[in-house]
Amino acid sequence: MKRNMALVFILGVFVLFQQSAFALVDAAFIGGYTFQGHIEIGDEQYKNITGYQYGVFAHLNANTDIFLLGFGFAFQQGSFGYEINDENQKFKLLSSWGPDVIFMLNISSTTRPFGRIGFSFVDSLNYDYGDEYKDKIRFLNSGWFALGVGQVVVPSVVIFAEFQRYVTHMNSDHSLRRYMGNIGVMFVY
Repeated sequence: MKRNMALVFILGVFVLFQQSAFALVDAAFIGGYTFQGHIEIGDEQYKNITGYQYGVFAHLNANTDIFLLGFGFAFQQGSFGYEINDENQKFKLLSSWGPDVIFMLNISSTTRPFGRIGFSFVDSLNYDYGDEYKDKIRFLNSGWFALGVGQVVVPSVVIFAEFQRYVTHMNSDHSLRRYMGNIGVMFVY
């Protein structure tokens, strides 16, 4: 029921702004660093997860004088490290992709605050526990949101920075939460 209501709301927004809006496409390249995070294994929590990630996202947008609303996809990869009982552990997100929604305000001719939210259809994961390596494929187990601000440098190019929270559930009692800072460039057509 909630999904149906959300779909009706989204379609209503497009119909409401149909006459003053036009379709745009955006595509962005991002890179960033996980500066904080923790992993939960059962009742235990381990902190100090760090690592680099990069990715892309793209949307089909409805753009008005007030805001831009876009629906599309996002793809991310990354390599992260943490420590459990004085032993270094490694975790690689080989691929994570799924739907992404962006809402960007057009508050001035150059400044564009925005928010993104999405979830992953498929994650390809690689664990390195020192003595043991595992490759896993997980479905519908990750989600993210991001808050950021962009600066228009030329009419079709926006440079932006964002804070992103990313949650991955490896299995029923094993989850990873990462907090990262990303920078990127977005092309809007």
